[in-house]
Amino acid sequence: MCSGGTGGGPGGQGVAVSVGGAICNRGGALQRCVGSLMEPGMLAAGIEVVVVLDGSIDGSREMLAGLPHSNALVVVEQENLGAAAARNAGAHAACGTILLFLDDDLVCAPGLALGHLAAHAKGEATVVFGQMRSAVSAGRQALAEQEDPDSLDDHYARLERNPQTRWPEDAWIGPNCSIRRDIFLDCGGFDAGRFPRRMEEPGFGRRLCGQGSVFRIGHRQVTGDTGVR
Repeated sequence: MCSGGTGGGPGGQGVAVSVGGAICNRGGALQRCVGSLMEPGMLAAGIEVVVVLDGSIDGSREMLAGLPHSNALVVVEQENLGAAAARNAGAHAACGTILLFLDDDLVCAPGLALGHLAAHAKGEATVVFGQMRSAVSAGRQALAEQEDPDSLDDHYARLERNPQTRWPEDAWIGPNCSIRRDIFLDCGGFDAGRFPRRMEEPGFGRRLCGQGSVFRIGHRQVTGDTGVR
Protein backbone atom coordinates (compact mmCIF):
# COMPACT_ATOMS: atom_id res chain seq x y z
CA MET A 1 0.00 0.00 0.00
CA CYS A 2 1.34 3.46 -0.90
CA SER A 3 2.85 5.05 2.18
CA GLY A 4 2.05 8.62 1.20
CA GLY A 5 5.57 9.66 2.19
CA THR A 6 6.74 13.24 1.77
CA GLY A 7 9.35 12.49 -0.86
CA GLY A 8 7.07 11.49 -3.68
CA GLY A 9 3.32 11.47 -3.96
CA PRO A 10 1.10 9.77 -6.48
CA GLY A 11 2.88 11.38 -9.41
CA GLY A 12 6.39 10.84 -8.08
CA GLN A 13 8.89 8.08 -8.65
CA GLY A 14 9.76 5.35 -6.14
CA VAL A 15 13.28 4.31 -5.22
CA ALA A 16 13.56 1.25 -2.96
CA VAL A 17 16.77 0.48 -1.08
CA SER A 18 16.77 -2.84 0.79
CA VAL A 19 18.92 -3.76 3.77
CA GLY A 20 18.48 -7.48 4.02
CA GLY A 21 19.57 -10.93 3.01
CA ALA A 22 21.74 -13.05 5.25
CA ILE A 23 23.37 -9.94 6.75
CA CYS A 24 21.67 -6.87 8.19
CA ASN A 25 22.77 -4.12 10.59
CA ARG A 26 25.01 -2.40 8.03
CA GLY A 27 24.29 1.23 8.79
CA GLY A 28 27.63 2.44 7.45
CA ALA A 29 27.10 0.87 4.04
CA LEU A 30 23.52 2.11 3.94
CA GLN A 31 24.62 5.65 4.77
CA ARG A 32 27.09 5.63 1.87
CA CYS A 33 24.49 4.28 -0.53
CA VAL A 34 21.72 6.69 0.39
CA GLY A 35 24.14 9.60 0.62
CA SER A 36 25.39 8.96 -2.91
CA LEU A 37 21.85 8.55 -4.23
CA MET A 38 20.25 11.69 -2.85
CA GLU A 39 21.22 14.82 -4.76
CA PRO A 40 19.53 18.21 -5.30
CA GLY A 41 18.29 17.48 -8.83
CA MET A 42 16.63 14.28 -7.73
CA LEU A 43 15.00 15.90 -4.74
CA ALA A 44 13.78 18.82 -6.83
CA ALA A 45 12.07 16.33 -9.14
CA GLY A 46 10.08 14.96 -6.21
CA ILE A 47 11.60 11.48 -6.30
CA GLU A 48 10.91 9.55 -3.12
CA VAL A 49 13.39 7.19 -1.47
CA VAL A 50 11.97 4.15 0.29
CA VAL A 51 14.45 2.47 2.64
CA VAL A 52 13.55 -0.98 3.93
CA LEU A 53 15.32 -2.00 7.14
CA ASP A 54 15.27 -5.78 7.22
CA GLY A 55 15.61 -6.61 10.91
CA SER A 56 18.25 -3.93 11.61
CA ILE A 57 18.88 -3.11 15.28
CA ASP A 58 22.10 -1.13 14.83
CA GLY A 59 20.60 2.36 14.88
CA SER A 60 20.09 2.57 11.11
CA ARG A 61 16.72 4.28 11.53
CA GLU A 62 18.23 6.96 13.76
CA MET A 63 21.10 7.40 11.30
CA LEU A 64 18.65 7.92 8.44
CA ALA A 65 16.69 10.47 10.47
CA GLY A 66 19.88 12.50 10.88
CA LEU A 67 20.72 12.64 7.16
CA PRO A 68 20.24 15.84 5.15
CA HIS A 69 16.87 15.81 3.38
CA SER A 70 15.67 13.00 5.65
CA ASN A 71 12.12 14.27 5.07
CA ALA A 72 12.42 12.79 1.55
CA LEU A 73 12.85 9.31 3.03
CA VAL A 74 10.15 6.73 3.68
CA VAL A 75 11.51 4.17 6.15
CA VAL A 76 9.90 0.73 6.38
CA GLU A 77 10.95 -1.65 9.17
CA GLN A 78 10.32 -5.40 9.17
CA GLU A 79 11.70 -8.48 10.81
CA ASN A 80 14.67 -10.11 9.08
CA LEU A 81 12.91 -11.79 6.14
CA GLY A 82 15.57 -11.42 3.45
CA ALA A 83 16.21 -9.39 0.32
CA ALA A 84 13.19 -10.62 -1.66
CA ALA A 85 10.71 -9.63 1.03
CA ALA A 86 12.52 -6.31 1.59
CA ARG A 87 12.29 -5.38 -2.08
CA ASN A 88 8.62 -6.36 -2.19
CA ALA A 89 7.94 -4.26 0.90
CA GLY A 90 9.65 -1.27 -0.71
CA ALA A 91 7.56 -1.67 -3.85
CA HIS A 92 4.33 -1.75 -1.88
CA ALA A 93 5.33 1.29 0.20
CA ALA A 94 6.36 3.40 -2.80
CA CYS A 95 3.92 5.87 -4.32
CA GLY A 96 5.68 6.37 -7.64
CA THR A 97 5.11 4.87 -11.05
CA ILE A 98 8.72 3.70 -11.46
CA LEU A 99 10.68 1.57 -8.97
CA LEU A 100 14.48 1.60 -8.82
CA PHE A 101 16.03 -1.16 -6.71
CA LEU A 102 19.40 -0.76 -4.99
CA ASP A 103 21.37 -2.71 -2.41
CA ASP A 104 23.16 -1.10 0.50
CA ASP A 105 26.60 -2.15 -0.77
CA LEU A 106 26.33 0.06 -3.86
CA VAL A 107 27.55 3.61 -4.45
CA CYS A 108 25.50 5.59 -6.97
CA ALA A 109 27.01 7.65 -9.75
CA PRO A 110 25.63 11.20 -10.13
CA GLY A 111 22.26 11.35 -11.82
CA LEU A 112 21.40 7.69 -11.27
CA ALA A 113 17.73 8.06 -10.32
CA LEU A 114 17.03 10.80 -12.88
CA GLY A 115 18.75 8.69 -15.55
CA HIS A 116 16.50 5.72 -14.85
CA LEU A 117 13.47 8.00 -14.92
CA ALA A 118 14.52 9.46 -18.28
CA ALA A 119 15.07 6.00 -19.74
CA HIS A 120 11.49 5.00 -18.93
CA ALA A 121 10.13 8.26 -20.35
CA LYS A 122 11.00 6.98 -23.83
CA GLY A 123 8.31 4.33 -23.45
CA GLU A 124 10.38 1.56 -25.01
CA ALA A 125 11.38 -0.49 -21.97
CA THR A 126 9.59 -2.20 -19.13
CA VAL A 127 12.85 -2.89 -17.27
CA VAL A 128 16.01 -0.75 -17.40
CA PHE A 129 19.18 -2.29 -15.99
CA GLY A 130 22.19 -0.08 -15.33
CA GLN A 131 25.89 -0.77 -15.41
CA MET A 132 27.49 -2.41 -12.38
CA ARG A 133 31.05 -1.26 -11.85
CA SER A 134 33.54 -1.61 -9.00
CA ALA A 135 34.30 0.78 -6.18
CA VAL A 136 37.18 0.66 -3.70
CA SER A 137 36.12 0.33 -0.08
CA ALA A 138 38.63 0.41 2.79
CA GLY A 139 41.39 -1.08 0.67
CA ARG A 140 39.37 -4.20 -0.13
CA GLN A 141 38.87 -5.55 -3.61
CA ALA A 142 35.25 -5.25 -4.58
CA LEU A 143 33.50 -8.33 -5.88
CA ALA A 144 33.06 -6.74 -9.31
CA GLU A 145 36.82 -6.19 -9.58
CA GLN A 146 37.36 -9.93 -9.49
CA GLU A 147 35.78 -10.15 -12.95
CA ASP A 148 37.72 -9.40 -16.14
CA PRO A 149 37.17 -5.65 -16.68
CA ASP A 150 37.86 -6.00 -20.42
CA SER A 151 35.10 -8.59 -20.74
CA LEU A 152 32.73 -6.30 -18.85
CA ASP A 153 33.60 -3.39 -21.14
CA ASP A 154 33.08 -5.61 -24.19
CA HIS A 155 29.69 -6.70 -22.85
CA TYR A 156 28.48 -3.13 -22.35
CA ALA A 157 29.94 -2.00 -25.68
CA ARG A 158 28.10 -4.78 -27.51
CA LEU A 159 24.82 -3.77 -25.90
CA GLU A 160 25.43 -0.16 -26.89
CA ARG A 161 25.87 -1.22 -30.51
CA ASN A 162 22.86 -3.54 -30.36
CA PRO A 163 20.42 -2.71 -27.54
CA GLN A 164 18.28 -5.80 -28.21
CA THR A 165 18.84 -7.88 -25.08
CA ARG A 166 18.48 -11.60 -24.46
CA TRP A 167 17.37 -13.03 -21.12
CA PRO A 168 19.31 -14.13 -19.18
CA GLU A 169 22.49 -13.72 -21.24
CA ASP A 170 22.40 -9.91 -21.32
CA ALA A 171 19.90 -8.65 -18.77
CA TRP A 172 19.10 -8.92 -15.09
CA ILE A 173 16.53 -7.71 -12.59
CA GLY A 174 17.85 -6.70 -9.18
CA PRO A 175 20.20 -3.97 -7.93
CA ASN A 176 20.43 -0.94 -10.22
CA CYS A 177 17.36 -2.04 -12.14
CA SER A 178 14.19 -0.04 -12.57
CA ILE A 179 10.74 -1.26 -13.52
CA ARG A 180 7.24 0.12 -13.84
CA ARG A 181 5.53 -0.39 -10.51
CA ASP A 182 2.30 -1.69 -12.04
CA ILE A 183 4.22 -4.36 -13.99
CA PHE A 184 6.15 -5.35 -10.85
CA LEU A 185 2.97 -5.80 -8.83
CA ASP A 186 1.05 -7.54 -11.62
CA CYS A 187 3.89 -10.06 -11.95
CA GLY A 188 3.82 -10.78 -8.22
CA GLY A 189 7.19 -9.32 -7.28
CA PHE A 190 10.08 -11.43 -6.04
CA ASP A 191 9.30 -14.91 -4.73
CA ALA A 192 10.07 -14.44 -1.03
CA GLY A 193 8.61 -17.84 -0.19
CA ARG A 194 10.86 -20.02 -2.35
CA PHE A 195 13.88 -17.71 -2.48
CA PRO A 196 13.93 -15.53 0.65
CA ARG A 197 17.71 -15.02 0.87
CA ARG A 198 19.14 -15.44 -2.61
CA MET A 199 18.40 -16.51 -6.21
CA GLU A 200 15.10 -14.61 -6.20
CA GLU A 201 16.06 -12.62 -9.32
CA PRO A 202 16.20 -15.29 -12.11
CA GLY A 203 12.71 -16.56 -11.43
CA PHE A 204 11.25 -13.08 -11.43
CA GLY A 205 13.09 -12.29 -14.66
CA ARG A 206 11.64 -15.38 -16.33
CA ARG A 207 8.13 -14.38 -15.27
CA LEU A 208 8.66 -10.88 -16.64
CA CYS A 209 9.88 -12.29 -19.95
CA GLY A 210 6.87 -14.58 -20.08
CA GLN A 211 4.62 -11.54 -19.78
CA GLY A 212 6.40 -9.79 -22.65
CA SER A 213 8.53 -7.33 -20.69
CA VAL A 214 11.21 -5.46 -22.65
CA PHE A 215 14.68 -5.17 -21.05
CA ARG A 216 17.02 -2.32 -22.02
CA ILE A 217 20.44 -1.35 -20.67
CA GLY A 218 21.00 2.11 -19.22
CA HIS A 219 24.56 3.02 -20.22
CA ARG A 220 24.64 6.16 -18.06
CA GLN A 221 22.99 4.59 -15.02
CA VAL A 222 26.07 3.37 -13.10
CA THR A 223 26.59 2.01 -9.61
CA GLY A 224 29.79 0.90 -7.92
CA ASP A 225 30.03 -2.31 -5.89
CA THR A 226 31.90 -1.56 -2.65
CA GLY A 227 32.52 -5.24 -1.92
CA VAL A 228 30.78 -5.09 1.48
CA ARG A 229 29.24 -8.50 2.18
